[in-house]
Amino acid sequence: LILDNNDLAEIPRELCNLHHLTRLDMTNNVLRRLPGTIGSLTSLETLILRRTNLIELPGTMGELRRLTTLDLMECERLNALPYSLCDIATFQAPLVRGIPALTNLLIDDTFMQSPPPTVISEGIQGIYDFLNLNRVASETGFFEFVQRNLSEVPVSLYTQEMSAVTALNLASNHVSEISNIISTLGNLTSINFDHNLLETLPAGVSGLSSLARLSLKGNPLKRLPLELGGIPALKFLDLDPQIELEVPPKEISRKGGAAILSFFRKISDAEYSGSMP
Repeated sequence: LILDNNDLAEIPRELCNLHHLTRLDMTNNVLRRLPGTIGSLTSLETLILRRTNLIELPGTMGELRRLTTLDLMECERLNALPYSLCDIATFQAPLVRGIPALTNLLIDDTFMQSPPPTVISEGIQGIYDFLNLNRVASETGFFEFVQRNLSEVPVSLYTQEMSAVTALNLASNHVSEISNIISTLGNLTSINFDHNLLETLPAGVSGLSSLARLSLKGNPLKRLPLELGGIPALKFLDLDPQIELEVPPKEISRKGGAAILSFFRKISDAEYSGSMP
């Protein structure tokens, strides 16, 4: 069924009743979303959504078990894939990845952020691994993506599906900057950013009220935010031995994480009470 170039803003509801439909081409329409009932097209093998205005895909995409081709090229507003896509596999079991059945997945790494471009460059198996990782993390609370050449924190972490993640390990990547959006991950108790390219952290870390351990070893750190002292649960700040920072001053930073947290908390307490120590 070819419905390209029709200026369609949505898929006709009746279309989702075509259970024997094997090919659907919606190229160059103004679609923003697909209906959740898209999953009822269980015979669909090819879905072309090129040059549409899609901003997200429904989780029911994973029900398209016969889908082998999904074309999302030139979808400039679509920046994340649902992890349910990894359900389109020839073998499935809880928390176990399958062999990709969706062998022809066309996505534009100019606009896609999750999976990130470095993962997209690994091909379909890398993409499936990443999506499955997101699914496992949403169920176990543990997100680990080590030595994968990431340049930024995956945006998938900031979705509602990931709100229960308590442990984050992105060690040995190339992350040089962290967004203030990290403050939304209020359930995190442990973060490992060892061996990245961080020079500082955002003030938004103050929103990580449950954080108990933060590891930043092997980063070219220059300064740490005072807001770290405002996280009451934070007991362990792991840094390189004898690290010399601009903030706090090297006389403090050389003493290690415990001394830094104590220093920051004294300043915070003094500011709160209105008198500096």
